[in-house]
Amino acid sequence: MVIDDYIYVPNLDNALTRLSLINGQKRTLNKEECSNFVGIDEKSKALCFDTDYLMLVEVKINDRRASLGIRNSTELMHINSWKGEAKHGFGILGVSNGAIWFSGKNKDEEHALCKAEKVNGKWQTKVMIGKIEELIFDHSSAMEKDKIYYLSDDETKICMYDIKTGETKSIYEKAGRNVKILAAIGDNIIISEWNENDKHANYHDAVDDKAVRQYYINNSGKVLYELD
Repeated sequence: MVIDDYIYVPNLDNALTRLSLINGQKRTLNKEECSNFVGIDEKSKALCFDTDYLMLVEVKINDRRASLGIRNSTELMHINSWKGEAKHGFGILGVSNGAIWFSGKNKDEEHALCKAEKVNGKWQTKVMIGKIEELIFDHSSAMEKDKIYYLSDDETKICMYDIKTGETKSIYEKAGRNVKILAAIGDNIIISEWNENDKHANYHDAVDDKAVRQYYINNSGKVLYELD
């Protein structure tokens, strides 16, 4: 990701490296693995990464330490070490206003939308939506700007959860078609769409047969344009 005058990228060891866009200076900021970028903690100003879908790595950027080549403070947290309503973790979706949003399980062992927040210095989890089978990081969900997008259980609808209001609504559906969420960018989403009823038993079969169409839509479900 690019922040101010720097590019932050995992290096060959998957530790975080910062490259200056001004003078090209390169510094390795930590030694822990940083695989998937999931957001910036606005409270601690840390860059957050998900490793193996279960480990949250927070790298707190200190410009002075980074410029001197000194390792930045890094905190590692395992989803399943948190206490509270969520029973298990299956992938971190993102970070918003100090809260970590992730895919977990409720008391009935069903997939659920969960969040973790610090209460009296300790991480506590809470189940926000009790049953979402298709809430899987980097497969069928995305988080951006206080919105979480995920698929219905039959993979025919795109739903949106608004973190600020707690409301959920279906924003995209087309009869006889299946959908997949590829990415969320600002207030817009990139999706794939295909017909599963024919010989395309799943998304990868449809991709191999070039039967998939990609669309750029807004979070009201309006198609802005089709991607090549």
